[in-house]
Amino acid sequence: MKARIKAMLKNEFLINSGMVFGASILGALFMFVSNIILSRLFGPADFGMYKTVIGLFVFIAMLIDFGAYHTLTKYIAEFLAKKQKQKINCIIRFFLYLKFSVSFIVGGLAYLFRNQIASVFLKNSSLEYLVFPGVILSIFVVFDLSKSVVMGFQKFKLLSASNFMTTASTGIATVFLGYYYGIYWAIIGWGLGYLIGNLINFKFMFDKGLLKKVDGFDIKPILKKYSFPMWGMYALTMSNIAIIPVLSLFFAPVLIGYYGFAWTFYSGLLLIPIAFSQVLFPKIAQLQGDGNLEEAGNELKKAFLLYTPVVVVGIGGTLLFSNTIVSLIAPAYVSGLIIFKVLNIAGLVLGYLWILSSYYGGFGKVKKSVLVIGLYNLLLLGVSFAIMGV
Repeated sequence: MKARIKAMLKNEFLINSGMVFGASILGALFMFVSNIILSRLFGPADFGMYKTVIGLFVFIAMLIDFGAYHTLTKYIAEFLAKKQKQKINCIIRFFLYLKFSVSFIVGGLAYLFRNQIASVFLKNSSLEYLVFPGVILSIFVVFDLSKSVVMGFQKFKLLSASNFMTTASTGIATVFLGYYYGIYWAIIGWGLGYLIGNLINFKFMFDKGLLKKVDGFDIKPILKKYSFPMWGMYALTMSNIAIIPVLSLFFAPVLIGYYGFAWTFYSGLLLIPIAFSQVLFPKIAQLQGDGNLEEAGNELKKAFLLYTPVVVVGIGGTLLFSNTIVSLIAPAYVSGLIIFKVLNIAGLVLGYLWILSSYYGGFGKVKKSVLVIGLYNLLLLGVSFAIMGV
């Protein structure tokens, strides 16, 4: 048993997971502190509106992904294994052009209907001015696509640095701009985080010549077989981001503020299974390309085994210390303590499904991946409605 544990500690998966998670958690500290500061600065009602705009426009950006995020990671890894570097250039350029073009179109439509958006989601048409920074945010989110390229190349040090820079710069920018200029500029600050954090990824792509124009190949079979099915999967994966805007349709801004505060902690905890998934996905894709299916199953078991202590410790800490923590850092949100506890415990337990979905996605088993992540978000949405009605 001791020999097995020692072997696991030297395992490449564990090293890469730890590196990605470590960088993500350091960046999350900036996000955590910034959200606490902004929640205290804005108060529950205004903080609820702030989180609604962020959630709505980040989700819109993710909704028009076209399966690009997973497609780039999977097929870059496969093309590398087959030494088909020209195809890598072609597929990267295709999805970047597609996403930027559609983002500008959708952003223009959102701005055109800004009055209606404010009336429906913010319950106040006079807040239509908050739609424009949301549009800017959704366009900047496109830069995050570069992370999928880095994942495909399995450059985990670079991925770790980018994860840290994205979250850290977002946290710093939102606090600075929100403190001095209010909600409007805080939303733009969130978008700037995506831009700043992914600059090093674009430098990597430029240095590798990955953005150079090359002779194309027929990408339609990939779109039909993998990208479009995974598009649905990715929309389901990221639909948890839309939970706050959905809840805003039914509940008062103050309750949304309580939920948004709890979501700050939930998002931090979610980084843990995400870190495992970011390492697992390209690894499974590579093992599939090599035909090593047994080893792929072992990688999933290792991921579950490593995640379990995190769940146990996290649940215990949430039950024991939530009241004290909320009372100390944001007493205005103590009335939403039940929302805080239940949401974070649910997030920890449901993390297993997030990891499992990534495993199936790496294998190209789209239907299973979609079913797993759909179950994840359905359960999370159900829990959210239940605690909001308490």
